[in-house]
Amino acid sequence: RIVPKAKNAHANQDNNPLQFVQSALKSTPLMWAIVQGDSRLVGDLIEKFGEELDPGAQDARGNTALILAAAKGDSLMIHALVDEYGAEVLHPGVQNKSNHTALMAASSRGHTKAVRVLFNTFGLNLLRPQARDSRGGLLWNWPR
Repeated sequence: RIVPKAKNAHANQDNNPLQFVQSALKSTPLMWAIVQGDSRLVGDLIEKFGEELDPGAQDARGNTALILAAAKGDSLMIHALVDEYGAEVLHPGVQNKSNHTALMAASSRGHTKAVRVLFNTFGLNLLRPQARDSRGGLLWNWPR
């Protein structure tokens, strides 16, 4: 197989497969595995690369691994992220470019179990309940 070279690749990128994959995917391998719903791959990535995965990284839309797991309603992935990286590394109050936090992503899609996991893990204050979406709506005004 021929592996294409990244455009304007930096020397570090050539030696770091995670950076190369991140550049090609426009997100991190961890985010890609979460979006695919592949909990085994998430576990394998965490086991093999650990802190190199940068769970606080944001994709082109501003999503973090935690926001993506919450949006999918995948409470097991949320637990895996918390168990590996800890609550303080995941930055639960971070908003994506639509101004959604992980809590907003889960609650707006009706993922009550994920919402419970987020509350139990991070507590109300860290989840920024007064955060507003891009239309100015408060989380608590959203359908549950």
